[in-house]
Amino acid sequence: MDCKVELIITEKDKENIKKVIEYAINNPDNLDTFKSNDYVSPGDKPDFCCHIDKYRCVFSFEKLTKGWFRHISASTWKHGVIDKNGPPPPFIMRNLAVEFGFDKKGEVEMWLGPAGSPFIVDLISYIDNREQKLIDELEKSLKSILCGVDRNAVENLIKELDEKKK
Repeated sequence: MDCKVELIITEKDKENIKKVIEYAINNPDNLDTFKSNDYVSPGDKPDFCCHIDKYRCVFSFEKLTKGWFRHISASTWKHGVIDKNGPPPPFIMRNLAVEFGFDKKGEVEMWLGPAGSPFIVDLISYIDNREQKLIDELEKSLKSILCGVDRNAVENLIKELDEKKK
């Protein structure tokens, strides 16, 4: 029996990871969404998910009481369904976490998935102040743009950038 387990990440996988991260940044979870009656878990939304090698990954940003967190859940898949022979091993989770932007030296919490499912591993990490400030600024900018507060400033910035291209 071959017990060798490795993680193969292709360039296409890296592109998919980037798309999932970008989507998660623009669609963070927070305490209000968790408490909502119509809450849908990121794992049930395809834009939060991707398959890397034989692992299904679900990635999100979550704003909780203590601040912002990165969250990845992973399970081993075989023939399009969860493989009940066991969850991804810790070193695979570490490698996946690094690919999804977790700090290599940062503290993480790891547990078996929803309701103690033995087939899914969850990993969560606090986002340090620098990252949190960046996310807060992005969130503020998005809100002001969406509300039309800085529409003229955005149009002027676009014009400036277009002129610099020339």
